[in-house]
Amino acid sequence: MPLFLKSIIFLLLVFLIGCERKDLGLNRYIKKETYSKNQRARSVKFFSRITRVKIEPGDTVYSIARRHGTTIRDLILKNGLIAPYKILVGQTLVIPIPERHIVATGDTVFALSNKYRVDMRTLVELNSLKPPYQLKKGQVLKIPNSSNREEGGPKRNIRNVLTARSDIVFSPFPRPKPVSNPRRERTRVHHQNRPISKPLDRGGKYFLWPVRGTVISRFGPRRGGLHNDGINIAAPRGAPVFAAENGVVAYTGNGIKGFGNLLLVKHSGGWTTAYAHVDRVLVKRGDRVKRGETIGTIGTSGKVSKPQLHFEIRKGSQAVDPMKELAT
Repeated sequence: MPLFLKSIIFLLLVFLIGCERKDLGLNRYIKKETYSKNQRARSVKFFSRITRVKIEPGDTVYSIARRHGTTIRDLILKNGLIAPYKILVGQTLVIPIPERHIVATGDTVFALSNKYRVDMRTLVELNSLKPPYQLKKGQVLKIPNSSNREEGGPKRNIRNVLTARSDIVFSPFPRPKPVSNPRRERTRVHHQNRPISKPLDRGGKYFLWPVRGTVISRFGPRRGGLHNDGINIAAPRGAPVFAAENGVVAYTGNGIKGFGNLLLVKHSGGWTTAYAHVDRVLVKRGDRVKRGETIGTIGTSGKVSKPQLHFEIRKGSQAVDPMKELAT
């Protein structure tokens, strides 16, 4: 082979080998950089959800939650704290960091509470929103990083109670104190979880008014994207609250934030009535009540500004306008 051709072939091979090495080097760099970005993304996603802090003198559950922009409830659930929720200097707590939502056109507090399965009042308080709770496009909202929401648990509201098998709402505020007789305590808990009896037939076509007073808030949408699932009736403190129909008490307690002392009474035909902000509760779960029977008294539990009753009527778990179902 002529020397001229050998020289050309040699130079061509050197050029190709050089290009191949450059490509391999670039490919290694790209793969490494892509992997690094993916690693950082996973790390940011993980560490943006929780952080850890060491308790300093003067710290409380409330002050830590406020300082880190999370809710007291999430802080208690994440760390398995037990009432009265005392923390010790030097103790390490896991802090659930709220997610962020950038408000888009059409977003409302009500819509976001449904989207993220969080209570509207919690969303309002965490973001220090003021009435009428109007949201601005581009506004950044904190979304509670609830353990139960992360695990797919349902939002704790009246609808949730009515669809729960046990008819009992979970509430960590407060947990029951230990008892000296475990056998007796097990018996009591078992009784609380027993199915309730079948309610009596209704006594009339329409429900009775649960209290004598003035309607101050009606059913339906409210300003700022909120929604009232019932009506609010103002009445003097201590005024009697009546059962709107024959039924069985399905729930009594204060496990749903914002409702204070709450009673749920199940009626025949798949109906349920709810009575919130009650002061004294005069019945217990499983009690049969008759139409017009006194079941509690008017109060201000649940942080309402004046004595009133929040009253709901539901068919199944769906809220309906009480004004259409109450006797005139």
